[in-house]
Amino acid sequence: MAKDNSERGLGPQQTTVNEQEETGNLRDGAEQFEMTVTCRQNETNIGSAGLMLCGTFIEIEALRELEENHIAYNFWSSAVDVHHPVDIMVPPHLTNDFQDFLDLQQLTSEVFIDNVQDRIDNEKPSVQSRAFGWNDYYRLADINAWMSSIATAYDVATLVQGGSSYEGRPIMGLRISYSASNINKTVFVEGGIHAREWISPAVSTFIIQQILTSSDPAVRRVAQSYDWYFFPVFNPDGYEYTHTTVSTKVFNYTKND
Repeated sequence: MAKDNSERGLGPQQTTVNEQEETGNLRDGAEQFEMTVTCRQNETNIGSAGLMLCGTFIEIEALRELEENHIAYNFWSSAVDVHHPVDIMVPPHLTNDFQDFLDLQQLTSEVFIDNVQDRIDNEKPSVQSRAFGWNDYYRLADINAWMSSIATAYDVATLVQGGSSYEGRPIMGLRISYSASNINKTVFVEGGIHAREWISPAVSTFIIQQILTSSDPAVRRVAQSYDWYFFPVFNPDGYEYTHTTVSTKVFNYTKND
């Protein structure tokens, strides 16, 4: 039997993601809230048992339940202790429900970012260069094409395929080897397992660039002492999904599970 919303610690109009599928960009118009769970009584006795003594255990547990069971709320930091800030990105269609939740739990909050999507858009260069670089995030085809060009340009680099994804996309990578004697000394670098974390493939490709081009003696010593295998986008289905589809299920989307 389904529980009443009030029994789940939610606002009166709140529904779970399974009960209410919303479409549209969750970041466009989304607000980022920060709140601090505070002790409303006996504040001087906050310690290892402070959650229980001060009556804030219920509030922290309610936030944890919200994070674990309602993926439309994107927690940038978790509720771990009293007086510890909790940052949450709230999609616009849930703003009123989130305020109901705060009122029910007697929590206060402050809006730090009015529209998260605006911040993301402002990070992009006004004119994207045709050359591959590290001032923007690239689609899967662009990353694979860049790796192919690297394999063509550098004798020490070889394009490899680690397998295929559930939806049939090739999982492409690069092997970089400066010496046949390194065959038993291998470093394996995989990125993009969590599809929404676009910085991961970017970091992986940047490391490739450094391994091949850096003149730093320390980098050259490490680069030439091992065989390197790089797979910048180990979850290509999820990575493409986050670039092309926006829904309540976009966060931490891993299609290969």
